Amino acid sequence: MATSVLGWEADLPLPANKLKDAKPQRVGYHVLMTHEEWASYTDAATMFAKLHTEQPRFLRTQVREIHGFLVACSWKHQHLIPQEGLRNGLRGAEDWIAGRIDDAELNRLNYYAEADAFRIDYANSPEEISSIKSIIDEISELREISFEMARKQLLDAAYFAEGSMIYPFFDSLPWVDHLLTSPFLCADLLRAFVIPTLDGSRSAASRLRTS
Repeated sequence: MATSVLGWEADLPLPANKLKDAKPQRVGYHVLMTHEEWASYTDAATMFAKLHTEQPRFLRTQVREIHGFLVACSWKHQHLIPQEGLRNGLRGAEDWIAGRIDDAELNRLNYYAEADAFRIDYANSPEEISSIKSIIDEISELREISFEMARKQLLDAAYFAEGSMIYPFFDSLPWVDHLLTSPFLCADLLRAFVIPTLDGSRSAASRLRTS
């Protein structure tokens, strides 16, 4: 029987209907996140920060789910990553999650994805700058802003996608700061991929085990 860092016993996430009437619990002077709060948040970075603080043990079990979530967030912004190396890398990450390719193949695909990000980051020559401008000209939301701002958005999206595809290989799991605080995160996708046991579940969990 596992006891969580929140001070109550829980082995598996509970269905939402078991949590809807839960009352807030406290650890010290901190009120833990409720089911209703989780369902209403629009900022996925805040949601991750709360899980990291309140349920670190649970979050460590969610590497596969977070990986899928990050890849899905990258696809949500695919208009900012038109490069084939990045898109092939995201497809490869999906295949890796499904067990269709091995680590070596994912790393091979990541090499080309990273190269696409580097082409934006380290472009200096007139030809390299012209190539970036050509990408920007194809993206309506970037055509209306300055070149430097548009380039930064492309670069941020490229590095987010590149990091997302190899998320399980980072040393600091489950927390990877530049990924889990990114503005590219989507709260609705997070709720679809990660289902935590939320505040107020102690009595519900006990009832389930004794029923």
